[in-house]
Amino acid sequence: MLWSPPNEADPLLKQQLIGFDSAILEPGASQTLAFMLPTAAAKIATVQENGDRVFYAGEYVLRFSRGHGEPLTTAVVVAPDAATGATQALLKAFPRRFVEGHEITVRAN
Repeated sequence: MLWSPPNEADPLLKQQLIGFDSAILEPGASQTLAFMLPTAAAKIATVQENGDRVFYAGEYVLRFSRGHGEPLTTAVVVAPDAATGATQALLKAFPRRFVEGHEITVRAN
């Protein structure tokens, strides 16, 4: 199972694998596979250029490949925060104390 985030989240991230299962079938046979969507926002959050992990509200497209033909798709809509109306949530800030304001010298021998 692959997901694509809303365009506002990360225009460079086209899709990400979030689940995998397989089944071996005889010709003409069928089987139902069940997938659990990640309930933790951190599992489908994106990382911004500054290293912060952020979760965006919007439409996430899920794609299921059968190994042939067109993939099956569906959409999951994540609503903005009901209390604040915020369309994004900072889940984890990158620890800037390690990178900002420090000079690094590299010497090649």
